[in-house]
Amino acid sequence: MAQEQLFRKILYPIDFSDASVKALHYVVKLSEVSCADLILLHTYRLFGADATNHNLAEAKHMLENNAQMAFEKIEEEMLKHSSVQCSFHSEVGFISDRIISSIEPLNIDLIILCTNIHQQIMGKSDNEYNGLVSKVKCPIMLMPSLSFN
Repeated sequence: MAQEQLFRKILYPIDFSDASVKALHYVVKLSEVSCADLILLHTYRLFGADATNHNLAEAKHMLENNAQMAFEKIEEEMLKHSSVQCSFHSEVGFISDRIISSIEPLNIDLIILCTNIHQQIMGKSDNEYNGLVSKVKCPIMLMPSLSFN
């Protein structure tokens, strides 16, 4: 009897901080052993210096280009020799809202949060984290940002 694949698509929100990149090593390994596709989700907000020094379209373009360059670096350093099929999404909005809105259209089976992203969501309010947990219908895993060997 063939074994059913537990996870087909894993969503990993990333902010390209050291913590989220370190944890990504584990996420890639988990994706490999699960034979799951990996979707990296980068979210950002248009406010503060980004919106005052440029018009919004320029600020959005600059932020998306920076995120794309960071993703390309990850592809080169971490995914190049991996069997994981990985895609990258960069979206304007709150992390929890973008996670929730990605689950159904992307057919997400598992969400993995690094401690940094988890703390960002929790830092907004307990209601935001509880709202995320109550609205998703797939497991959420917390991944530490420990050094990868």
